Amino acid sequence: MIEAIVYNSHTDFSKQYAYNLAVRCKLPIYSLNESKKLKEGTEIIYFSWIKNGRVMDLDRAKKKFNIQYVCSVGLYPYSEERIQELKMTNKIDNLFYLRGGLRYYKLNLMERNVFNDIRKNLERKAKRVRLSNEENDILFIVTNGLERIDLDALNPLIEWINDEKENFVM
Repeated sequence: MIEAIVYNSHTDFSKQYAYNLAVRCKLPIYSLNESKKLKEGTEIIYFSWIKNGRVMDLDRAKKKFNIQYVCSVGLYPYSEERIQELKMTNKIDNLFYLRGGLRYYKLNLMERNVFNDIRKNLERKAKRVRLSNEENDILFIVTNGLERIDLDALNPLIEWINDEKENFVM
């Protein structure tokens, strides 16, 4: 049975989702750094952000906890292809994908520069050829930032947790 939620957040989207789930399911919540308080092998749901297809600090969490579900929070819209890619890259079966966004003010200088380079490259490309829908979406995001928190997206996970609680026998 799930005993806690542990999160790792860079721009606070993972943290927002994790706190909402914790409140709705009445579970204790810890940042990955605070999770030292938990016993080794504790059954958790792990929330974290995605960078270059990797769920950040997942290996660190796997070493200490019995992760029942990984909730990855990313910039791009949901797609089954993206889910399968994340599962394969991160070697996990129970993955839940949530859309977060891009908060420039939470990024360090190097990260902001990477997004600025992406924006400049797409703007140059747009002058030569028509951008694909995905490229247009990316250009919009890196130009304007994005906040796509959808707390209702947690509902299937909440149902799963509640089913786990009902089926738990001591």
